Amino acid sequence: MHRVLIVIGLALLAVLVAAVFFVAADVLLVFFGGVLFAVFLRGLADLLSRHARMPERLAVAVVIVALAIASALAAWLLAAELAAQFEDLGAGLNHVWQRLQTRLRSEDWGRQLLALVSRPQQSTADGGVVARVTAIFSSSLGALVNVLIVLFMGVYIAVNPQWYCRGLIRLIPRAGRAQARGILDAIGHSLRWWLFGRAIGMIVVGVLTTLGLLWLDVPLALGLGVIAAALDFVPIIGPIAAAVPAVLVALGTSSALAVYVLLLYLAVQLVEGYVLTPLIEQRSVQLPPALTIGAQVLLGVLTGAVGVLVATPLTAAIVVLVQRLYVEDALENPARHEEPATRRHGS
Repeated sequence: MHRVLIVIGLALLAVLVAAVFFVAADVLLVFFGGVLFAVFLRGLADLLSRHARMPERLAVAVVIVALAIASALAAWLLAAELAAQFEDLGAGLNHVWQRLQTRLRSEDWGRQLLALVSRPQQSTADGGVVARVTAIFSSSLGALVNVLIVLFMGVYIAVNPQWYCRGLIRLIPRAGRAQARGILDAIGHSLRWWLFGRAIGMIVVGVLTTLGLLWLDVPLALGLGVIAAALDFVPIIGPIAAAVPAVLVALGTSSALAVYVLLLYLAVQLVEGYVLTPLIEQRSVQLPPALTIGAQVLLGVLTGAVGVLVATPLTAAIVVLVQRLYVEDALENPARHEEPATRRHGS
């Protein structure tokens, strides 16, 4: 009877968690984004505190100020150049699209494809300019609010993470608190190394892509390199999306150059995927590619862009949770759960 009640309670808890996630999925994912940013800040602060021998909170403050100054300097030095290149990139992509439309109109299948693509745009146009402007404004404002929430939440958690961890652990029965503390440490370690790998990968991809495009004499190399670095944060899907504008820009010059650009992006991803990523994953959880794609698609469908951005680190945290709670505890060490029953029968 006791086991039946436990099973019923767990089932009700699972249904409750699923219902809460379905209703407030966006809020929960933004909260996880704040935790992820806190892990990033805390990782840099711990590194600084260990080598510079300064208090942890002072190290967090130094890291925050240093990141703010670095961002301001980067914006001051590169903003004008990047803005000009992105403006030229938009004009170049529009020119390529016009040329591609002209070629497609010369074929029957091309005209059908253009009609299929322009149909959603026509329905949007029928809705009026005000509706489109309102939708763009609301989505931009929502994205800005989410970014601010992630930043402030990350800073507050990074300043005193032990306070939040202790509060979470106190919700767990005493017998499982030590294990819960170990699981939280394992998840933090995994997320920290995942973030470190993403940061290194983004920098390497951006630099290699920019240098390669400059060597191929592709226009707007710096802007395309920044796009490649930024989209590399989203594994698998991001690099594919980053290659599209570069190939289109190169296609405006020649078909051969477009092929060379495509090969360049493929080579850069091979370097990251087969050299950098395995080295980083030795210190973090290894995620199967199919599982990563599935998580991105699922969360993307349920919650949109926010879900795609946090799908991979969230999957990494869940994998650590499953390994520690189910694989290691229930499957590889079943004696831990059998001992109380044995004692009861013996007594």
